[in-house]
Amino acid sequence: FQERLLAHLNSRWDSAAPLPEGWHLSEGVKPFREELTALIRDNFQGHPLWAWKDPRTCLLLPLWKSILDELGIELVCVFAVRNPHDVANSLQKRDDIPLGKAFGVWFNNNLAALLGIEGTPHSIVATGIVLVLVCSLAGSFGIQFLSRAVKAGIAAEALASVGIGLALLLVFREQVGEFLL
Repeated sequence: FQERLLAHLNSRWDSAAPLPEGWHLSEGVKPFREELTALIRDNFQGHPLWAWKDPRTCLLLPLWKSILDELGIELVCVFAVRNPHDVANSLQKRDDIPLGKAFGVWFNNNLAALLGIEGTPHSIVATGIVLVLVCSLAGSFGIQFLSRAVKAGIAAEALASVGIGLALLLVFREQVGEFLL
């Protein structure tokens, strides 16, 4: 389902480019909305607790949230953030994705997830990511970014994942830039 939807949106699971804003509300997505609604109703509605793990959901979370809300199903997210270097190396090895693009894929998925979980009860579990690394990679820019974000009330765990992505964009800007444009 999710691969077909991404293809319909002229995207793929390994894209470093974000989906257009409001994509899930477009008329062309209506058949996918109906299919996902039926899939949830037929397989999960009425069960008190169920879960799924699919990294593509980071990109498609607005549609999932909308349908679950329509069905009266409470969504609680556990967002596991992996070390971006580990992910990039894995994508390079497993799928032959250039390292710069692999960092872009990581950043796109994590940013989409963080934006998608806004207003949803959630927990962010970071595996091997520490805030100090963000500051050391990004230098004074990272420290300024994090300082402003903390003053604005953004949760520290969200900052770690967004901050490391920004830090990696700074460090690998030449390799990643071509994939984000």
